[in-house]
Amino acid sequence: MFSRWLLLRLLGACMLTAAAALGAAESVPLAGTKPLAGERDFSTEMRASFRRFFQAQIDDSVRLRATHWNRDFSSRAAYEKSIEPNRERLRKIIGVVDSRIKFSAPELVAAVDRPTLIGETDTYTVRAVRWPVLEGVWAEGLLLDPKGKTLARIVAIPDADQTPEMLVGLAPGLPPESRFAARLASAGCQVIVPVLINRSDEFSGNPAILMTNQTHREWIHRQAFEMGRHIIGYEAQKVMAAIDWFAQRNASERVAIGVAGYGEGGLIALYSAAIDPRIEASLVSGYFDSRQGIADEPLYRDVFGLLVEFGDAEIASLIAPRPLVIECSEVTPVPGPPPVRDNRRASGAPGRIETPPVARVRQETERLTALFAGQKQIVPTVTFVTVGNGKALAAGSDRALTAFLRDLKINTPSLQRGPSGIPAAVAGDVAATDRQHRQFEQLVEYNQSLMRLSAGVRDRFWAEAQPKSAATWPAVSAKYRDLMWDNLIGRYPMPSIPPNAQTRQIDDRPKFVVYEVLLDVTPEVFAWGYLLVPKDLKAGEKRPV
Repeated sequence: MFSRWLLLRLLGACMLTAAAALGAAESVPLAGTKPLAGERDFSTEMRASFRRFFQAQIDDSVRLRATHWNRDFSSRAAYEKSIEPNRERLRKIIGVVDSRIKFSAPELVAAVDRPTLIGETDTYTVRAVRWPVLEGVWAEGLLLDPKGKTLARIVAIPDADQTPEMLVGLAPGLPPESRFAARLASAGCQVIVPVLINRSDEFSGNPAILMTNQTHREWIHRQAFEMGRHIIGYEAQKVMAAIDWFAQRNASERVAIGVAGYGEGGLIALYSAAIDPRIEASLVSGYFDSRQGIADEPLYRDVFGLLVEFGDAEIASLIAPRPLVIECSEVTPVPGPPPVRDNRRASGAPGRIETPPVARVRQETERLTALFAGQKQIVPTVTFVTVGNGKALAAGSDRALTAFLRDLKINTPSLQRGPSGIPAAVAGDVAATDRQHRQFEQLVEYNQSLMRLSAGVRDRFWAEAQPKSAATWPAVSAKYRDLMWDNLIGRYPMPSIPPNAQTRQIDDRPKFVVYEVLLDVTPEVFAWGYLLVPKDLKAGEKRPV
């Protein structure tokens, strides 16, 4: 799909051109064109036509996605093999392309005023931990260890603006029933809770140059996108690094491995389970939806080419037949980027997050099951959880957690609501802010390190393109040209109708004449701009436009 950021840049260039002050002149069309009549806001109309065109492409993508899949339902092994190319493409477009660092166990995080053990109940302990992921990039969070037998190992992922401490009960902000990390630990699960990059703008920018109102997630996304990486991929890597450790532990004590996430954590849980078959059960709360309205979501959720092949239903089909619980819960609303504060540039992209209609979430879930219709060999195990009155429920409901534990082969007669508060060793605000800063700066530096290495990567990429002569260069460069169209810019069909050029003269300068130009591209889209024609242009002469 066309990059929304690239589209915005192109539109911005058009608008800057349109804003140039041009003197009024006699409305005379360019020879060979039709006269352009009427006073209209072509800038607004053109942007609206782009929006309609791209939304039509997005809407039609649902129908066309099947052409990118070749599912073989003859057996579990055949199905896994048939979807592996799709899984690999998903890994690539979210930037899960770097090898993770191997490690034996997470490290305990402590300080003079912050001991290793930061909380404890009758059934589990809570420790601050970190674990290596990529070169210079660590995941951080909390580890909840049951005091009795470990029944499952789970990565519990909070929303971006929730801390691990909130999901456990060490910090306020969530009702006891929504502290699902604590509730899963109380049920006998070993739970690791990673911190996500949040939506604050505190560190977005360079204090020596300029600060912005971009969220931390957007700030990382913009840098990673240029390097073929994505914040979704980075955080999925952090989850899978924890899964690496769980898999090592399972060599001596085999239990089921699962992921559960809410909000942005639900997004990471969905993607992680889709690309990592070691995850045996998943709970996605407050995220699963149709992505046809993705243009209205925050920029950091944009993934190049995503909807050509993947909606949430298609991503979930990479999980099947492993069980998936979809909890239709209320989301924390995000109205847009943070308000612009003093000495900050307003550069945060628009985009909102709001609770989707239950009917739409149900429809996407039904679309998932429909992908497996007409056969009985591979059947998705999907539990859809809602209150049944057309309204979303609070995250971490008894029904969702019970279904998730059942999928992990844990039968529990009742679930604790989660502790109302675990005595914490120290006030957590400062420690949480420092941790967020570390996580943010590590990803900034990782993106910068990729940029420093990019020249050598490009040299290797272009190694086959040897310009021996002008005559052979078009054939040699054809592959690279196609890659640029398909993987960088986004290819669309050529204009489907004649240009039907309409023009009018709007200025006469000493050396050139200025025409306003309107060109038809498709029945829905037109191009608009200005054409400057030199007065010394001779009949039949051609010059670059």
